[in-house]
Amino acid sequence: MKKITYLILTLFLMIFFSIGEVTASKQTRGEKILRKMVDKYKNIDIYKDETSIRFETKIKDKQFPETIYSCLIQRPNKISLNLKSGVLGFTLISNGKKLWLYFPQGKEYADQMAPADLEGIFSKISLNQKFLMGEIVLFHLFSPQPYEAITAGFKQIELLGESVINGNKTFHVLLKGDLKTERHLWIDTWSYLLRKVSTDFSQSIEILRKAGLDIGNNSSIKFFETHVDISEPIKVNKEVFVFKPPEGSKKSKG
Repeated sequence: MKKITYLILTLFLMIFFSIGEVTASKQTRGEKILRKMVDKYKNIDIYKDETSIRFETKIKDKQFPETIYSCLIQRPNKISLNLKSGVLGFTLISNGKKLWLYFPQGKEYADQMAPADLEGIFSKISLNQKFLMGEIVLFHLFSPQPYEAITAGFKQIELLGESVINGNKTFHVLLKGDLKTERHLWIDTWSYLLRKVSTDFSQSIEILRKAGLDIGNNSSIKFFETHVDISEPIKVNKEVFVFKPPEGSKKSKG
């Protein structure tokens, strides 16, 4: 299992560092929709939803279960990302002064001073931890340069049409990037909220195979991110931003 996880992590890191810029050209409809989504989130002070993360992998028949979080974000530096289900993932909480990370697999948690903004908080997540969560596009929308963060590594943006996601009419936008990676975003046609993301890394697996890694035939990696029950609360109870160690958990020595 460790070897399979290493292979997938290697591919994830290769893609994570393949940073590029969208080619300069006249704005397409897809670009305009992305910018309207970015503008929408710039004006959101408090955001709440249920975020589900799912890896669909075919590497020596290795499968990862769906991970579900309850997500609450308040600018400038408060977050409550609680792991609700799934064996992968972790809980991330900041009350603006203190930051906690809890790992249910080992029943351990760590704490430190909270960074001044959400970008700083997300930067505290290690690459290994990012792999457990996937590259959550929602986080990019709360960064100082959200459009640049979302389009980094992608050279082409295209509006494919419209479709319905969980009862919501959405724009279907395609981003094509380095290593032949494709990312699909479904953006609400009325509110411009992000409803779903699908990233296909399958074409990039050939790079690992050429490097001599044994990953088997017909391998693929797809990442899905879905947001439901989205709301913009006027105010929230400050207690949701305080971590309460589960019974039997312990503080990490590291």
